[in-house]
Amino acid sequence: MIRVQNLTIQVPGFQVAGLNLQVEPGEFFVVLGPTGSGKTLILEAVAGLTPISSGQIIIGGRDVTRENPERRGVGVVYQDSALFPHLTVRQNITYGFRYQKQDRNKDPQRLRMLVERLGIGHILNRSVTHLSGGEK
Repeated sequence: MIRVQNLTIQVPGFQVAGLNLQVEPGEFFVVLGPTGSGKTLILEAVAGLTPISSGQIIIGGRDVTRENPERRGVGVVYQDSALFPHLTVRQNITYGFRYQKQDRNKDPQRLRMLVERLGIGHILNRSVTHLSGGEK
């Protein structure tokens, strides 16, 4: 079972506030909504890829709210892996940083945090054309 209680996620200019949901074992669950409504943020928060501001995430009866992604046993597979084939993994990750209204001096720190959370340091300099389907 997955249970989300009073979840709030805040990112610059947007927030998901007070979300509650429960998915029973074997239940098929779909998150629907318009572009920009926070669907991906919710899924990433459950997987531990996006930090939450408040609330609780319980998976299999265990509180995983503060646990690292690799300890949660949850995977996120995006509908479309929009990777630039002419860039490396590192370049694909940092490409989006250019367009976010955040301090550019923190880009190396943000990259390091993502790489550590995802455990992908060994593929950072690899061309995305040489990644397996799972690595993409």
